[in-house]
Amino acid sequence: VFGRAPCAVVELVMDRYQHAAFRRLAGLAGLDYDCVPGVALPGQEAAWEHDLRWGVSPQLLQPVVAAALQRLA
Repeated sequence: VFGRAPCAVVELVMDRYQHAAFRRLAGLAGLDYDCVPGVALPGQEAAWEHDLRWGVSPQLLQPVVAAALQRLA
């Protein structure tokens, strides 16, 4: 996390692999944090979760970003 307060971090995460590293780093730096889960695109098979293509719905992302900006205002 490369930011200083006041700063908001909105992380895009895959629903199948959520790691708390950026949440913890943001907390240690005193930054506002939220995340938006994405989902793996259908019709894929992969031995490793990171090989899957995935996406985040703009309808889910927009209110989270708007709320983060509002908290910083």
